[in-house]
Amino acid sequence: MIRIAWKLCYLKSETFRYEVRVIIFGELDGERSETMALLHWACEKWGCFQPAENLAELMCENLGIEKGYIKRSFSGSKGPSVGTRVAKYPQCPQLELVRGLREHTDAGGIILLLQDDQVPGLEFFKDGQWVENPPSKNTTIFINMGDQVEVLASYISS
Repeated sequence: MIRIAWKLCYLKSETFRYEVRVIIFGELDGERSETMALLHWACEKWGCFQPAENLAELMCENLGIEKGYIKRSFSGSKGPSVGTRVAKYPQCPQLELVRGLREHTDAGGIILLLQDDQVPGLEFFKDGQWVENPPSKNTTIFINMGDQVEVLASYISS
């Protein structure tokens, strides 16, 4: 029997408290096709993009801008632009061969990153230097604001 391991997380602000079910991918079991079908069901039932959409609403509230502004900023004539990429970077057994990824920024809006709790490597650039973001056993999702949100926030605050 396939099961979905999940836990409850909460987004909250002065105006609402939102309960989010977060799937724990490391605890999925079963055949790939069955697991994918179950993930499809969970995303439809629980709303795969709800954490990002609700975070965008909290950002609007905190920036003092009209509700829905950020979501509309990422919408074209055919609705919101949502991209999904799933990548896994397993630990290399021969550390002397590790070269890593080049320095880069995340161009998107809101990035939900599922960071491995045992393998370090995520860094961010702050105040002219790279700062390591160590893995955490207590954090399932790391939320990153991409370049587009930084530009939008800078424009609004100017």
